[in-house]
Amino acid sequence: MATEYGTWQLGLAVSILLIAGIALVDWLAVKLIRRASPRNCYLIGRAVHYLGSDGPCHSFDLKSAFYASDFVLANHHKIVNASVRVASILKGTKFGDYQVPRRILKKSK
Repeated sequence: MATEYGTWQLGLAVSILLIAGIALVDWLAVKLIRRASPRNCYLIGRAVHYLGSDGPCHSFDLKSAFYASDFVLANHHKIVNASVRVASILKGTKFGDYQVPRRILKKSK
């Protein structure tokens, strides 16, 4: 009975060390990737997430401020229901004075 208990403890200790080792390797890999990435890289994953559409209107969740700025400037003529952040990006541009982000209001039934 004592032998089984010792084997169980050894297995648990090896498992804990293995998990800790994998976590350390993962943490180091992420650090190296981020160090090699440019400053404007927000995540290792996607900078933009498509939220879906409601008719012709598409919604996005932009994680990177750098990408958001470029995305808004490239698509300025298509923007509706702009958030405060998007409006502030448009404000400093040559077309920002002329384009006021439009609001689409759904009619109540």
